[in-house]
Amino acid sequence: PIFKAEIEIIPKGAVTVADALDAAASRHAADMIVVGAYGHSRVQEWILGGVTEDFIACSSKFVLLSH
Repeated sequence: PIFKAEIEIIPKGAVTVADALDAAASRHAADMIVVGAYGHSRVQEWILGGVTEDFIACSSKFVLLSH
């Protein structure tokens, strides 16, 4: 099979980063989202939130997390 990569710039908006990437994956008919996963301190995660945690909880696609 031939694999094709596409680039899309997603402007900052009213939805979370995980939701924006999930919607972009749907627009491009992607079956999987591959993201790097790394942790921050508990305080930083509590204040800013975490994209990794959002993907685990809410993604409608298969998600491959790599550290």
